[in-house]
Amino acid sequence: MNNIESPTTKEPHVPAVVFFCHDGAGNVLLARRRDGGWSCGSGTCERGEAPQATAQREIQEEFGVVPKRIIRLGQRRNVTDFLAQVDRINVRNAAPEEHSAILWRDVRRPDTWEKPWHPLFSEFLRLHWGRILDLIPVREAPLIRR
Repeated sequence: MNNIESPTTKEPHVPAVVFFCHDGAGNVLLARRRDGGWSCGSGTCERGEAPQATAQREIQEEFGVVPKRIIRLGQRRNVTDFLAQVDRINVRNAAPEEHSAILWRDVRRPDTWEKPWHPLFSEFLRLHWGRILDLIPVREAPLIRR
């Protein structure tokens, strides 16, 4: 396993992943954690498991769907961040012991997203917001003529 020792404690930190799911149409998936904070999704790597494989496994475990596409956004300390496109129709709360609710929200309107945000989610957004907006396609609703 790719453990990284903490310089102060000499205890290993288990590699982890954070993933933000979207539907390819401008909507992102938020999950309410059992501690009350809103987040995206996360998990820890199993022994010998690559971070991308962890993200794929955790998305399936938490939201009941195999991701269509995963993009690595970066790494911070022992956490690797991903953006994942999923099939919105098949998404469900497959981990009710971890999430009390899941919701789809417009990526362009984070001011309307539920709060409070979990600190790791806030950091994730701060680090990757520009890339997230560049990478998530947004489908505009057709104009209705009267």
